[in-house]
Amino acid sequence: MQRLALGTIWLALLVQSIWFAVHGPAAYGVTVTAIVLVFAISRGRWLWLTVVVRILMAAGFLESVADRLGLLGGPGTAGTSWGDFRHFTDYTRSISTFVPGSWAPTLAVTATVAEATLGLALLFGAWPRLAAFGATALLSVYGLSMTLSVPAAEQFKYVVFPLATAMLLLATSKRYPFSLEALLARMAARRRGDLQPTASHIG
Repeated sequence: MQRLALGTIWLALLVQSIWFAVHGPAAYGVTVTAIVLVFAISRGRWLWLTVVVRILMAAGFLESVADRLGLLGGPGTAGTSWGDFRHFTDYTRSISTFVPGSWAPTLAVTATVAEATLGLALLFGAWPRLAAFGATALLSVYGLSMTLSVPAAEQFKYVVFPLATAMLLLATSKRYPFSLEALLARMAARRRGDLQPTASHIG
């Protein structure tokens, strides 16, 4: 699985880099791409970097949800993409032109629930492997939907495919330090007497 993840992440980074070379880089895209590049080079072995990637993706999902709920400001506010759920529903319709437009409200609600759930799971490290696989699937669907419905700039602007492949690599990690999963495992081990009572870290 890790070999597949590494192959797809390098392909995504190559295509993303070509797009940057043609259209010019943006600060957000370059920053995220650089983090994904280092993650790929490390092959997911630097556990501290798995934490960075996990929190980065969690923040992205949760910020996106907050935006469409109007928590970051109304429509037109600097730094927002939608500002309310109606604008997000219209956006959902624009990136899902291959299905009936009447499906847009349902798809918008489904996407929001999925992003909120995955964002919280990644943030706290609850079922991190499953959450990483879920993020891979969700981002892949977004990327393919954008590819079929809008100009290519959209998915490359948000670095969708490198993030999706980074989540796939994250799903292959053997450990998830500073996560709820790690904390619960350590607590269970302590109850079994496998650890010294003084051990307190959760990595």
